[in-house]
Amino acid sequence: MTFHQLQCFIQVAEQLSFIGAAKKLYTTQPAVTYQIRMLEKELNTRLFYRTNRRVSLTETGRAFYQASLKIWESYQDVLLHIEDIEKRNRSYITIGVRRLFDYSILSGFVKNFNGLRPDIKVEVIPQSDYEPLEYLYTGKTNISFLFDTECAENEDVAFLPIYEMNYYLLVEEHHPLIKHTKLSPADLAGQKVILPEDNYRRSSHIPPIETLLEVGADLSLTSPSFEGTLILVQAGMGIAVITSTADKKFPCMEKILLDVPPLHIGMAWLKNNTPPETLQFMDLVKERYRPLSDSESAKRKDNP
Repeated sequence: MTFHQLQCFIQVAEQLSFIGAAKKLYTTQPAVTYQIRMLEKELNTRLFYRTNRRVSLTETGRAFYQASLKIWESYQDVLLHIEDIEKRNRSYITIGVRRLFDYSILSGFVKNFNGLRPDIKVEVIPQSDYEPLEYLYTGKTNISFLFDTECAENEDVAFLPIYEMNYYLLVEEHHPLIKHTKLSPADLAGQKVILPEDNYRRSSHIPPIETLLEVGADLSLTSPSFEGTLILVQAGMGIAVITSTADKKFPCMEKILLDVPPLHIGMAWLKNNTPPETLQFMDLVKERYRPLSDSESAKRKDNP
């Protein structure tokens, strides 16, 4: 008897249908039927009554079903235990990345680290803009790309600045403002600026709402997500203020540099209880990186 046969039996017993069991197992009805036939042959008993209209368990089938559930549960527990052991024995680093960051810089670090420590796996996962430090505190990431403003007053977090990211106005490709290469906040007077809704607006890298109000910008339009903001801008319903690298492009839209101080982007990690693999990675970054401005980063992507 195999665990696959056991799985097929449990599904047929619960669905009382070979077709229904096949759908649950993402296989075909003949494949399930074959597994049940082989199981019944090995046990030398009939587990199901089969007619043209229905399937039902025999008395032996009902008893075997109860026993099968216990066996299957034990099997799943063993798999989880093995997985836990493998995780404890496997060295890895998880790095969180954010939308619009310069991934080429990170890829250079990962490449160099892999050359020195091929035994350590580096996992890169998307990171939320809403609660950037939560990923570090909950252990979802060992290292996170953050804006300096997001951890400036946090004594538990170490921060290494890597490069700068400027503010840009994102406008539809035929918008009157595209004749400018740089604008100041005062130039936004009367412009409809699309703002993210409250959960996203809490991100500290969004320009202060007070500044936009002071210059007379129209803040009546909001979007629930960054993707929604892009759609509204492309539809010509307003403009958006974003942080971005110089070379990032958006289809059917143009970027205009906003004349405000840039943000510093860097890697952050917890100071206490830091895995040695994380410290090794950061030591490499400290040795090899050179802080890059927004304009320089486009020229030196291959040399982090």
